[in-house]
This record gives sequence, structure tokens and C-alpha cells, in this order.
Amino acid sequence: MTFRDPRPTYVYVVEAMCGLVKIGHSIDPASRVTTICQHSASPVRLIAMWPGTLADETDLHRLHANLRSHNEWFRLEHGLAAFVDRVRGIGVDRVPDWPEVMVLPTLERRERKSARIKAAAKKRAESRIIRALVQEHTS
Repeated sequence: MTFRDPRPTYVYVVEAMCGLVKIGHSIDPASRVTTICQHSASPVRLIAMWPGTLADETDLHRLHANLRSHNEWFRLEHGLAAFVDRVRGIGVDRVPDWPEVMVLPTLERRERKSARIKAAAKKRAESRIIRALVQEHTS
């Protein structure tokens, strides 16, 4: 017997600054976009999402197969461009402008790097203290 997750699922469209769009399917599109951002060489943004099934996603993939770049990424041309224009903004509060998409991850990376540097410095200081205590105890 196959377990079927009872949560609703969505079809989503992610736009990459390089001119490609990804048509996907997920329980949590916003979280999925975060993952895509971490693995994409080009800035991306969620531009639409609506309740849908894996079959709906597959239908869209088949319909636009001639525009497939790779995997679930498609060139934004012809009928797909018209479709994306029609669905843009559906199911999302707003589609962020490209400067917002590019700046926020940079700030987040800087904050994470700063936190890692502080944590490493704290760990080194704690190690020095522990070594000194051990040395004092064994002397």
C-alpha cells in the first residue's frame, strides 16, 4: 500500500534571470524556491503557484517540450511566454523585482559568514581555555 500525503499540492513557476522558467510541483513551493536559489547560478524568483497535481505539471511539461532547456527548465518563448504572462502573480503576494532578489541572498550570505566566523573564533577561544585547564590540571 502506498502512503499518500494528504496535504494539498501546487504547480509553480519559477523565473530565472537568465531567461528560463521552471515548472514544478510541490507541497511547499516557497520552500522549494529557497532550495532552487541555493543551487542556481542565476537569481530566481517565484512568480506563480496554484493548486495542482503532478499530472498537471507533467501536462505543462509535455505541452512545452519543444522549449525544454534541461530537466524542468524551459526557454521563455512563444506559447510558454504567453502562458507565463497570464499566470504571473497568481498565488503569490507579489513578484519581487530583480534587484530585491539579487540583494537579499547576498546580505543573508554575509550574515551567515559573519556568524560562522564568530562561532569559529568562540570555538578556538574555548579550545585554548580547555587546553590551559587540562595543562594546569596535569602539571
